Amino acid sequence: MGRKRGSKTTEGLPTYLYRDKDTGLYKYKHSTYSKPIYLPVGTTRRQAIEAANLANAELTQQRALIDKLLGRDQITVEKLCKEYYAEKIENTSLKQATKKSYRVALDVIKKHLGPYLLHDLSTADIASFLKQFKDRPSWHNDLRANLIKIFNYALTQGYIPQQDNIVNPCEILPEKRVKGRWTPETYKATYAVASNELKNAMDLALYTAFGMSELVSLKWDELSGNAIEKIRRKTGVQQHINMGDGLLKVIENCRNTGVKSPYVLHKKPKNIQKKSRQSKERTHHTQWTAQQLRRALNKAKSQSGCFTGVPTNEQPGWHSIRALAAFRLMKQGVKIEEIQKLLGHSDLQTTKVYLKGHEDEKIESYAILDEF
Repeated sequence: MGRKRGSKTTEGLPTYLYRDKDTGLYKYKHSTYSKPIYLPVGTTRRQAIEAANLANAELTQQRALIDKLLGRDQITVEKLCKEYYAEKIENTSLKQATKKSYRVALDVIKKHLGPYLLHDLSTADIASFLKQFKDRPSWHNDLRANLIKIFNYALTQGYIPQQDNIVNPCEILPEKRVKGRWTPETYKATYAVASNELKNAMDLALYTAFGMSELVSLKWDELSGNAIEKIRRKTGVQQHINMGDGLLKVIENCRNTGVKSPYVLHKKPKNIQKKSRQSKERTHHTQWTAQQLRRALNKAKSQSGCFTGVPTNEQPGWHSIRALAAFRLMKQGVKIEEIQKLLGHSDLQTTKVYLKGHEDEKIESYAILDEF
């Protein structure tokens, strides 16, 4: 076990060297020995540190020999990432979206650090890798968190010395999270220049509070009478959503596009491609992908002229449409726990974040939100 961070009995001392708080004696404690080794009475702090450093150096040499005999000195970061994913992520109950986020982060780590042997890596190497992402604090911190996880896994497998998780000293960057919100003017202007297909998507998001992946995956066979029966992406729970007059009108608009599709949201593709060339996210040539939906909204925002000079991370997007729908429900008296279920959040605090940043005068101007 590693020593407790910030302990007064270990402050400034080498690994495995402790100062007994009762007797004041220095002791060297390592799992190799059945009992702690107490240094003689009168041993000074300097002498104790020198002795501990010599012992640690000898143990390191012994461990290096054992690792070489067992082949553990040849384990690369790429091999560790693959093993970690196979053992800790792949066959778990985690949602597919969560697994995908792990794969993306691990792929970046493998791309930059993959050939390195674990025993050759240093904290400086990790810090240099993370420094590339200093302009994206959230991504920097996400990669750091994943590195800590895979190196902790390496510790449990005995691939690296017990005291060494070389990622921990790397700094966590402060994150500025800006959630852009729609105003009546920016929403109307964006909606006005949107294609009919995009308008259907925006309307559907407002009435259902679905995220992009749920919007593009909604099929006609998930509609039953005046209700939507949808398995939520984040919770994996099937949800029954009653459709009022407003939502039924949106569904009717989606139905009358003149395009035959198994998906509620769909578009007529300019060039129908063979299935082998289609995006992995798409199962039908008329289906939107989340990326296409995001690009379409960004294009409409750009054409509206409302966001010139506004940083991308400060502009409202699909999440802000979800947040707007949630806030409208709250103003109608719907309990926050019910809104949480509609949004598919497992954490109530996340729902509270979605409900922040709106003002009453912003909501009343949305003609499209007259009904839910």
